Amino acid sequence: MEVFEHIKVVIGIILGLGLTHLIMGSVRFIQHPGRKKLYSVHLLWVFYIFLLLIHFWWWEFNLKSLVQWHFRDYFFVICYTLIFFMICALLYPEDLRDYDGY
Repeated sequence: MEVFEHIKVVIGIILGLGLTHLIMGSVRFIQHPGRKKLYSVHLLWVFYIFLLLIHFWWWEFNLKSLVQWHFRDYFFVICYTLIFFMICALLYPEDLRDYDGY
């Protein structure tokens, strides 16, 4: 397996987890419409992050043009991808007991 393919798989897993978190959080509104109140600003943030995730996943194909990978490059790309996942986790937290809503 080439280095880029390995990096692409790791990025794909992390971005896939982020997309899954966004989709599952959005589906909760459909499954239980009366539990949480919908806020338009929150939904706009979710849509914006969804577009950013898709765009980054598309952009990462350009990384194949890097001939030589160093650990700092790998570390930076993985940390950048982890930030996307953290944003998704912040948009749909597991527990909202301490807050009035989204």
